[in-house]
Amino acid sequence: MDDGDLGGRLLPREEVLSWGRPKQGLLLLARDGYAIPFMLAWCGIVAVGVVSESGKSSVMGMAILSVMTVIGIFGLAGRYVIDAWLRSNTIYALTSQRIVIARARPFAAFLALDLDRLPPLELIEGANGRGTIRFGRLPAEVDIEDNPGWWLPVLDRVPQFLAIADARQVFDQIQQAAGGRP
Repeated sequence: MDDGDLGGRLLPREEVLSWGRPKQGLLLLARDGYAIPFMLAWCGIVAVGVVSESGKSSVMGMAILSVMTVIGIFGLAGRYVIDAWLRSNTIYALTSQRIVIARARPFAAFLALDLDRLPPLELIEGANGRGTIRFGRLPAEVDIEDNPGWWLPVLDRVPQFLAIADARQVFDQIQQAAGGRP
């Protein structure tokens, strides 16, 4: 990896110690155990509504059902497709000075956290060594509506290395790099 992969955003004398990408493709999280059945029920209710409204000429009823259908399709499939696409354009790096999270266009973002001022870290490990490292926590008063990360994990408001390979090893590297700072 060279500094071109980070859009030329490395600082003078900054070296990349480790880098990676989030898991590619479909990513199911624990919360999907609740979200998928809920969205299936949602779509079932909408389907019943569409059938019952189909013989009527209620424009308002069909408009509401159309919006509910779009929400159902997004909740069952669209959010996974969009999240996978965003993750495919995301790169994570541990440098000698910072934690870096960069996402390419069209939803470009660049986040850098100084190693000497890291918030508390949280390691969430999976059985296969893949896991997530979260840099801090959301305040308790943040609702689902205020955090797009509930539907699109890559857009979570808490900076994170999402679903990375060898998460424990990267976590230990971060601890070592942050602890070794003057």
